[in-house]
Amino acid sequence: VNLLVAITEVEGVTAAEMTQVFFRQDLKLKWDESIEKSTELEKVDEQTIIYHQVQKRIWPAAQRDFVYKSQLVKIGESDIPDWMVCNLSCDHDGAPSKKKKVPTATLR
Repeated sequence: VNLLVAITEVEGVTAAEMTQVFFRQDLKLKWDESIEKSTELEKVDEQTIIYHQVQKRIWPAAQRDFVYKSQLVKIGESDIPDWMVCNLSCDHDGAPSKKKKVPTATLR
């Protein structure tokens, strides 16, 4: 499996604060200009949400959409734990019909 892993350190910001910027759609939509639309399909629990997301068309590629599970994961039990956000493609009954013209992409 070829996983995309991004690691960063931001002075004065905790891992918990940083992961919120990637996990919470209200924050993510403020900085990620590639997203045209993001719809919450299901809140599984406080740290797991399933989304349908449509990316903006970036020439010359076709517009894409995703259905994915986003999970906020705490790593370790120390006073200052590490955190990560995992996104993985999934199926969901609430997703739009695949009869549209937008190709579906996969997050692995």
